[in-house]
Parts: sequence; structure tokens; C-alpha cells
Amino acid sequence: MRRRKTIVLFIVAAVGLALVCLIVFQFSRHRAGPDAGKAVAGRFRPKITRPLRKNAPRSALAQKMKADAGGGPPAAGQKFYCNVKVTNDEAAGTRWLQIDTKCTGAYDRCEMQWLNAYGELVRSIVYESCGSVASECREIKRNEYGEIVADNVDSKCRGRFDDCRTHERNDHGDVVEEVDDKGCKGVLEADDDQHDCISYVYNEDGTVASDAGGTCGAEPDFCTDYDYDLAAGVQREKITRGCQGAPEACFTRIYPGVISDDASHDAHLFIDKGCTGNWSVCVIRGDDGYSFEHFRGNEICAAKFAEITQRNQESRQNQQ
Repeated sequence: MRRRKTIVLFIVAAVGLALVCLIVFQFSRHRAGPDAGKAVAGRFRPKITRPLRKNAPRSALAQKMKADAGGGPPAAGQKFYCNVKVTNDEAAGTRWLQIDTKCTGAYDRCEMQWLNAYGELVRSIVYESCGSVASECREIKRNEYGEIVADNVDSKCRGRFDDCRTHERNDHGDVVEEVDDKGCKGVLEADDDQHDCISYVYNEDGTVASDAGGTCGAEPDFCTDYDYDLAAGVQREKITRGCQGAPEACFTRIYPGVISDDASHDAHLFIDKGCTGNWSVCVIRGDDGYSFEHFRGNEICAAKFAEITQRNQESRQNQQ
């Protein structure tokens, strides 16, 4: 959120190496999460019922396909995913991604994606080193509204899933419970730490107000409170281990525009590891949606925060 979206492990990031691992994990898995950012784009209001899909508009991903041309390296900072080349086959509903993750000038990670008739991701295969051997296979199941209800990964492409994530939704389409079944055993027991459950509570305008998660069937290990600055596209998260006391980690995400399950990983991420009011690390997404760069320190991250939120506000004003 991938991610996913993926959130509970972040609170243990306390020092530099852990923060870097946290960032890489956050953006590499591309797992789906709750639609916490929908209202950030100002388009979401709770609905009593959802219309069934018929000639639904193409997804944001599908609308981008013709414009995708691959991104260049970021200008400064520590770089990840320095270059991404995207080859689209709209007739076949596929996208071929070639990614330079190490900034060496050579593609070392390739991914084939399959889209449904609405232009939404339903299957993908990753090829490390861009060879012929598949290293990760993923399948996504959607309901009649196009919302993700299951996201399953076969981490070695051996023909069986080993990480299965399900999303239970309410009548508005909001994710009210997310279950991560590692090993895909289908049996969730409190004494099995390989099964994580997260439940979500929504406020009146349909944005996530809070969540609680941990081992399924046990008391939650962490709780998160959310608040928003809709005009600036900002979502803030305060995470508390044990759900008691002061928050121990604070994340802020800035969304560039309307997002969806498929695009939730496109947010810029700012980390305040002790909730001190100072940014420890920030990760800024490239315009291509895949490349990103990572900066350390409050001064540079504060400048990036001001720049992005101002751009969001100006864009929103121009659309009104």
C-alpha cells in the first residue's frame, strides 16, 4: 500500500538501515491496501449501494497506457528504480516493464502485467535480472464492482501460493477487514504468528479513521489513527504499538491525485520515526509512478513537503 500495504512492520524501523529496508519493502511489493486515500482526491462519498459494472470507465492505469514512455533517473538524492521502460499492448491488455533498480544503466528487473477489460491489474509475473526464469507470480481477484477481494502471491512461481491476502468490504466498498494468510493455509489461529488481520473504521465522509491489527484471533499489536488535509492531498498516520500510550511512528502520504487500489503505492511518503515533528526520511515518487528517490533529514524533507502540497493545492484550484 502493496502498501500495502505492509503497514505493521514499519513501526519497528528505528535506525538508518531499518528505515531503508522499510522504504524498499513499502514500494517493492505493490500490495493493495484500503482505499484510505480516496477522499484525498475529493471524489469519494459514502453510497448506500454501488452500481454493478457495465461499460465502466477505464481505470486510471488504462488511461495512462498510451502516455507511458518510461521515466528517467531522479535529479538528486538516493535513487531507487532509476529507469523504467514501459511497453504496452493495449489490444492484448498487457504491459511489459523493464526496471533499472540499481541505477547501473542496465535493466535488472522485468515484469509482465495482465489487465482486465477495464484496464485493471489482474495478474503479473516478475523476472529477476530480466531473464527467462520467473521469480514471483501474482493473481488478483475482483468482485463485480472491480474492487480487489483477494491478492495472492506465489513468491517462487512454483505453482502454489504462499502469501494470500483477502479484503472484506462493506456495502460502500470500503475494506473493513484485511487478512494476510502467510502459507495460504486457510486456518487462522491466534497462536500462529503467520496470520495477520487488520480491521478498519471509517468516518462520515468515507475515509479511514482508524485501524487495528496483529495476529488473527489475538489482541491487536498496533493501532493507527488517521487524519487528512484534503486540499493538499495529505493523509497522516499515527501508529501505536500495543494500542496504548503515545504514538511511536508517524507516516504522512501525499497523493498526487485520484487513486485506486492499483495506484495506492504512488503516494509520496514522509517518515517521522519518533513522532517528534521532524521528518527522518522521505521518499518522493517520480512522475512515471515507478522511479523514486529517498532523502534523509528534516530540512530537505520539509522543503519537499511544502513543494508537493503547494503544487497539489494549485492543481486543485485550477480544476475548480
